[in-house]
Amino acid sequence: MKDILLPARPRFYDLCVIYKLDYQTLLDIAERAGVSSSVIDAMFTGDPVVRVHAEKVLAVFSQTMGHTWTMEGVKVPVITPERLVHHV
Repeated sequence: MKDILLPARPRFYDLCVIYKLDYQTLLDIAERAGVSSSVIDAMFTGDPVVRVHAEKVLAVFSQTMGHTWTMEGVKVPVITPERLVHHV
């Protein structure tokens, strides 16, 4: 990771490209995080997700990659509580 220049807050997509992750690896991360594949899909495309789901994915992602990635360090759009109400 030392040789790679990252933006201050990379997108989840950027991390997936840098680590050269295939879709099956992302699905495995989603399964280990206890979230549906749609959460990984949304994070990859930059669509908003529920914060707690993103945190779970980033925790497993961090374990898998051997580097800590958190919501403070990765750009992940989050569904606001107001938006959740309208989806139900």
